[in-house]
Amino acid sequence: MAQTTAPVLSASVTVEADNVVRTIPSTIYGSNLEWVWNGYSLWNQASSQPDTTLVNLSRSMGTTLLRYPGGMYADFYHWRDGIGAYSSRPTVSFRPGDTSGQIIFGTDEALQFADESHGQLMITVNAGTGTASEAADWVRYVNATKLRVEYWEIGNELYINDGSVAQSAITMDPGTYAARVVEFAEAMRAADPRIKIGAIGGQNQGAYSLVAYPDWDQIVLQKAGSQIDFLAVHNAYAPVNVNDTDDLRSVYAAMLAAPSLIARNLQTLSNQILTFAPSFAAKIGIAVTEWGPFFQSSPSGRYAQHTRTLGSALFAADTLKTFFESPTTQIANFHVLNDLSIMCWICSQSGSYPAVWTETPESMAFGLIRNHFGTQVVSSTVNAPAYTSPAIGAVVSVPHVPYLDVVSSLSADGTTLYVLAINKSLDSSLQTSLRLNKFVPARAGLSWTLNGAGIDSTTGTMPLQVPGIYWAPQEEDSENPEFSKGAPGKVAITPGSFEAAASFTYTFPAHSVTALQFRAIN
Repeated sequence: MAQTTAPVLSASVTVEADNVVRTIPSTIYGSNLEWVWNGYSLWNQASSQPDTTLVNLSRSMGTTLLRYPGGMYADFYHWRDGIGAYSSRPTVSFRPGDTSGQIIFGTDEALQFADESHGQLMITVNAGTGTASEAADWVRYVNATKLRVEYWEIGNELYINDGSVAQSAITMDPGTYAARVVEFAEAMRAADPRIKIGAIGGQNQGAYSLVAYPDWDQIVLQKAGSQIDFLAVHNAYAPVNVNDTDDLRSVYAAMLAAPSLIARNLQTLSNQILTFAPSFAAKIGIAVTEWGPFFQSSPSGRYAQHTRTLGSALFAADTLKTFFESPTTQIANFHVLNDLSIMCWICSQSGSYPAVWTETPESMAFGLIRNHFGTQVVSSTVNAPAYTSPAIGAVVSVPHVPYLDVVSSLSADGTTLYVLAINKSLDSSLQTSLRLNKFVPARAGLSWTLNGAGIDSTTGTMPLQVPGIYWAPQEEDSENPEFSKGAPGKVAITPGSFEAAASFTYTFPAHSVTALQFRAIN
């Protein structure tokens, strides 16, 4: 990979291997699936089978909990329309004001994809236009013979009231929603008492303002806390609502500062659970059921496609670190596994239909961490140079953002130590002194480094090219432009080895994600 000529920066890291902070739930490695357009070509109607490439890529990434039927479509989704022979399935509207189609990627198809990709399904029931009895029947249908779906979420973003046709049809105040949670949860648990149920919530932070109703969390937790196993929030998109005139380096500096704001928000949510549902707080976790890089929604935006860059991969890695370190965060689902537009983590290489699916930098970062990180988070401290990020989009200015973020872990048996390092500097490598306390490593260490030539490097994926939709040329780094050079191999994971010791020095390259692995001396 190309290296810059910027000065090398210095940092230090201390790992306390005997101080276990928490065990990482496997459900933090989740994703989202959407039913529309055959699951964005995930499902082959002719063969009644999922796309083999998507199955294999999802499996190699290590996705565990696949949320279905998909975000904004969930509260208009009636599950019976998506079962049985394809010829008998009706044509339905995706949502008010949207297009229509058959639910070919229905419940049984989603369950099959989850099984084949070695994951499990999480279902969001329709609490906007559906009923409690409909949701309970869905539970019975899915779990008739065994517990195929354990995690169920009641509605999606019903707290948004943005004036759109679709949202105006379903938005509701927190009191109404809390009553609906109780009604739905009682009916669903009567169908299967083994399931875990989530209620939607969220706390606005700065310019990141999704929840339209004051005291939403307080009212929902106070009135429905006894029925809730997890509070489902969408607090981890960044940088959001970027302007075409914003400088690229400022945009990426803001996005890479956002995980510290996410961490603060997760703590606020934890405190709300303790305050407003004290009798049930011990059992209520947090589920971040949608998260990921997001810049602009319009295809004409010059940052719209930056969801698929190396910089977005650094954000994804740092956000996962934030979830690992949040003791009450039990579930996380990035958005979305695949699509033919801008939000995909597995995207089209061709921009044509049928899609030629391939990895993006963020899916590569996800897989690197999933495959080269342990299950027990241990304490790490970092001393590194820092910057003050600008206020961009929905991300407020953040002081003292370290260029180096680190999280460490042990394997379940304690014999392997991992150090995950994210170098956020766009130009400088970080020469880092590492000290491993209470862990004596063998001399042979292993490394895996995700990197590319620049912060806006991509693997060459592109959205579907459709007549009548104009995809704007994308903004590029003025000092090291790479976006337009995107191609397979432009972002890659490079394995390596190094000489390990209890104290040693390692250099993390600019704009990179690195996993270090140490084996304990027998």
